[in-house]
Amino acid sequence: MPSKPLFVYTIPLLSSLILVIKADPTTLLSVDCPNTTLATTSTYQTNLNTLLSVLSSHSTNASNGFYNFTAGTSPPDVAYGLFLCRGDVAADECRDCVVNATGHAVEQCPRSKRVTIWYEKCLLRRAKRKYNSLREKNVGDDISTVQSLQYDLGPIKAATNNFSDDNKIGEGGFGPVYKPAFLGRSKTRLNRFTELESDQSTSKSKPIQNEASITELERR
Repeated sequence: MPSKPLFVYTIPLLSSLILVIKADPTTLLSVDCPNTTLATTSTYQTNLNTLLSVLSSHSTNASNGFYNFTAGTSPPDVAYGLFLCRGDVAADECRDCVVNATGHAVEQCPRSKRVTIWYEKCLLRRAKRKYNSLREKNVGDDISTVQSLQYDLGPIKAATNNFSDDNKIGEGGFGPVYKPAFLGRSKTRLNRFTELESDQSTSKSKPIQNEASITELERR
């Protein structure tokens, strides 16, 4: 066969491969939606629909990759929810991830009292109670593809050049995200966040503790 027709056939093939790669969905890591016997009232269902719609729509303009919302005012029909995108994720990727997560929550967990969905690039959570002011009693195991690590502050500062901006790869809902040269691990990211103490007399906040969270992504 002449080479010219072969070239003509190759272009559509490459185009198809590109379309497949771009259409690859966000990777789902874990879903937690127990208590699937929730008896919902029409008021709560309306609030829940409003909550998921608002979270999805605000994923396009959340400046720090984080947003929370409360739908309704009268318990037990109030619906609480939030999303958090990874600090190194672009705005359009954050939006696509949150849209996928809200759709998954509707399809897979319609009658759960609480839902937590982890994607590779974002987390979405909804509940019937105000979870961000209460300590969890039962904390689940780490998801299988993410390993949390603990190190002394000295090696962490050395790995990030004392949290240098040169090692900074983005901002997340919990603070800046760094790419450390960490003990030979190539797929590692570090989140540094500061706990704030509120001064009621002056309406100001001051940092009282610096903490760091190291996450190693396992090779697939």
